[in-house]
Amino acid sequence: MKAVHLICKGTPENKQNGLEPKRIEGDIYSSRGWNFSGDEADSLVGGMIYFHRTKANLSFFGGKIKGWEWTVSDDVARPNRIRFIFERKDAGKYQKWRGQDHTRAWTSRIIDI
Repeated sequence: MKAVHLICKGTPENKQNGLEPKRIEGDIYSSRGWNFSGDEADSLVGGMIYFHRTKANLSFFGGKIKGWEWTVSDDVARPNRIRFIFERKDAGKYQKWRGQDHTRAWTSRIIDI
């Protein structure tokens, strides 16, 4: 199964860009503003998404990716972004960061779990 870990610090800027998980209905959430290609997003459907405040912290939220949509964020360098639609799962919390972990990494990249 594919997965991705993402840094989501919860700053006012991140909330404005839609990086914070947002409830759509029931246990279905969305997160907008991520810089992925359509092919990368396709490969994550059916996999897991994990949100972390820092790479050193366990994930605070996450779930199973159901799909994705294109969205535009005009206030960032790369305006064409991916909005992931996911179902919240208990297994999305308390996960250790896996994958790419250099200082500037905002994503683990796509990993196999």
